[in-house]
Amino acid sequence: MKLQLVAVFGLVSLSACGAAKPSEMPLAAALPSSANNTAEPVTAPPQPAAPVAASKCSLREPQACLPACDAGDAQACFLAGQGFHQLPEGQRDDEKAVSAYKRGCDLGKAEACGNLGLQYEKGWGTAQDIAKASALYEKACAADVVVACRNVGKLNEGESGHPAHPEKSAAAYQRALGLALAQCDQRRAEGCVAAGYMFQDGKGTPVDQARGDELVRKACSMGYSWACKPRETK
Repeated sequence: MKLQLVAVFGLVSLSACGAAKPSEMPLAAALPSSANNTAEPVTAPPQPAAPVAASKCSLREPQACLPACDAGDAQACFLAGQGFHQLPEGQRDDEKAVSAYKRGCDLGKAEACGNLGLQYEKGWGTAQDIAKASALYEKACAADVVVACRNVGKLNEGESGHPAHPEKSAAAYQRALGLALAQCDQRRAEGCVAAGYMFQDGKGTPVDQARGDELVRKACSMGYSWACKPRETK
């Protein structure tokens, strides 16, 4: 993966106040599990912060999310985690990202659990722990987080030294694709682009470049900026 979502679609993100830059990888090696090692977001896309924090909490100013996070706002914790991970070079603070994700996960934010899994998988801001990463991905996948299901699939292909379990990997990819297509039908752009990439890469489905391209273009037309960019290769 190139961004360092990663794996976790994570990381082009929209803050409560506007667009935020993608992280160097995308966050939490979560999303991409492409066969051609393309760079793409690998963590769960953010949603607007809860009303209590909407005026101050954003990816661009993650520190401002912490009071709401400490007060029990799981979405603010999630945004804080992504924000600390995606700060510009030299300012990125993965230890704070891990802390925020842990708080958000404990408060029931499944996307925070998935992104925390990526931090453990990559050893960002914490000691690398593949077993914890796997458990967190599976927890978030069970809560219908597309990127987490993709990461379960990728990890069980033998990624990061995890034992390869082809049947488990295939099942996770199929679940991710089904969830992504359902989101796309609901006009959620992140679902369209996730499904598009999976058709392009043959994850959870036979390769279908034409359908994959169509879904990615649809996401772009819906304003998902990452889908408008060419997929990069190493």
